[in-house]
Amino acid sequence: MINHSVVAYRLVWVLAAGGIALFGTNLGWTQDHEAGAGKVVPLRAPDERTIPNGPLGAAIRYGKEVLTETRTYAKGYIGNGLNCSSCHLAAGRKAYASPWIGVWGAFPEYRSRNGKVNALQDRVNDCFERSMNGKPLPYDSDEMRGILAYIWWLSKDVPTKGVRDRTVSISSRHFGARDHSTSGPAWLGWATRRAS
Repeated sequence: MINHSVVAYRLVWVLAAGGIALFGTNLGWTQDHEAGAGKVVPLRAPDERTIPNGPLGAAIRYGKEVLTETRTYAKGYIGNGLNCSSCHLAAGRKAYASPWIGVWGAFPEYRSRNGKVNALQDRVNDCFERSMNGKPLPYDSDEMRGILAYIWWLSKDVPTKGVRDRTVSISSRHFGARDHSTSGPAWLGWATRRAS
């Protein structure tokens, strides 16, 4: 005859021992992976005093305004009450809060969501259409150019060597040396601040 209380007692001990073993394995895995986290390039936003004067600086400042006060500066393109900085905290400068620092060098990038190679403009518009429940910005609009100028400025000192051959998410990209012109990207030579 089977003694059910003995079987139950042994089952509890087996499950408890298994749980302890899994916890120890998970703890070891976590410690191994945390050690690798020290290799991540620290997130450093440039000082706003480094924004240049002239048309490029005006475009960078306008881009920050569009991204932090989207409901004011891009109200015709959003369908809800959010600003871009509702998700990208501290104007895209806060670590682990969808920062824009370094994003410039990560594009173009293949996205499995739409099965295409996307430019940064495509990714910006994906946020406007999905997260903001709105409409895409025209690629040649002052809003889009301002956003791109601001993201370029945030990213200008982030090394991005080898970024093109990666297939992983932005959060786990590895960076190396990068050289930027002090005059900004050539396509921003047009930049003028839109009258608000």
